[in-house]
Amino acid sequence: MHTVERFHNEMTATQVAAYLRTHGILATVIGNRTDMTGGLNGALTFGRGFFEVVISSKRLDQLAKAYIEEFLTDPPSLPDDWADEARPDLTRLDRALIPDCPGCGARLHASRPLGPCIACRKEYDLLELIFAKHGPEALASCYEQTDPLSLVTDDEILAYALDCPRCSYSLDGLPMQGKCPECGHGFDRRQIIDELFSSL
Repeated sequence: MHTVERFHNEMTATQVAAYLRTHGILATVIGNRTDMTGGLNGALTFGRGFFEVVISSKRLDQLAKAYIEEFLTDPPSLPDDWADEARPDLTRLDRALIPDCPGCGARLHASRPLGPCIACRKEYDLLELIFAKHGPEALASCYEQTDPLSLVTDDEILAYALDCPRCSYSLDGLPMQGKCPECGHGFDRRQIIDELFSSL
């Protein structure tokens, strides 16, 4: 696994990873990490998250960077219904994570994500309230979870550039399972890819 780029915006990172996958480079996003690097004028920026776009092989670094530059220079347009697909389904959220009305303390409901509150008429955005109180990770259960390998054939997996997870030796041309010719470590291509995606 090799980090090819970092973004402060999760949506951009996710779109870049998807763009790389459409060009045959196995990529995913790991986040949210904390950026402790210097900001403008050398000032430290504490607590600012970033999302890493990681690829399956360091050998593809330059090609991946070229595709990322291409994406950022002329990003593809999103379909009209992209916002609906990206919106979390709050009805799947644990009731204990749904905050009460900030105006009167009345119980809010996932089926009514936008105010006004029925009791006090205060405007609210339930998504923002959950985000502020519990952070973005609280919404993980609100998105459809699919196994990224469920529809991928063995032939497609064999076409991905993968490196040995122990010594980074190229596994190109080797079978789905076997031993690394360099270090002798056993490998399973599906497991390598599954571990890459499970880093999310």
